[in-house]
Amino acid sequence: MRIRFGLRWPLAAALACAALFATEAPAQDDEAAPQRFCRTGRPAAECRVFLVLEGNAYMAVAGSRFQRLDHVGVRRQSLELTGYVAWEAGAMVNVASDKAVGGTFMLGGDANGYRVALKGRYRRWHDRTTAIDLGAGIMGAGRSVAYTDRDGNYHVPAVGLTADASIGLVDWASAGVRADVLFSEKGEGPAIAYYGGVRLGTKPMLVASAAPLVLAVIIFVFAGSGG
Repeated sequence: MRIRFGLRWPLAAALACAALFATEAPAQDDEAAPQRFCRTGRPAAECRVFLVLEGNAYMAVAGSRFQRLDHVGVRRQSLELTGYVAWEAGAMVNVASDKAVGGTFMLGGDANGYRVALKGRYRRWHDRTTAIDLGAGIMGAGRSVAYTDRDGNYHVPAVGLTADASIGLVDWASAGVRADVLFSEKGEGPAIAYYGGVRLGTKPMLVASAAPLVLAVIIFVFAGSGG
């Protein structure tokens, strides 16, 4: 009886430890692992790689100017680079709890023609929906140059650098500033421009991207029913 009673306490202690570890293990398993890929940006605790899909609308507020003759022969100064709208798409990887890096491709246009850029991107998360974004890269765009023998101006291709910074709700909209420095064979010196504008986030841009397809389906359905 004494031997049985003596073995009962170690056995009870072992069972209690096993029960304790058994209750702790599921708590560790319940911690959600970050997703491998997300359609909307989130910090590292929730996402590893995320899509970047944005719409940009920027207005030129300052920059280099050129002189041109208007239709009545008066000399006027105009900005060499103008405001623009553009789409930007790419991906970013969370490399720390509050930092992400990646790259995007930008395609858009302005009064001078096309605008295309390849950029590196850096994001500093403030919380799960708010962040500061920095970007820089190479860009090609059009530049305004005055005619030498008549009034008006024309556009020439230019290549150079672009950089931007924005802050806001990454899913919805951000406010930002941008600077461009472009070089071309024609024109006096580099074309420089400083911009202020807004950037639409991934959620509204996904809706905007799907809208033409939805509209086409609606038109097709109504056209078919009418026929």
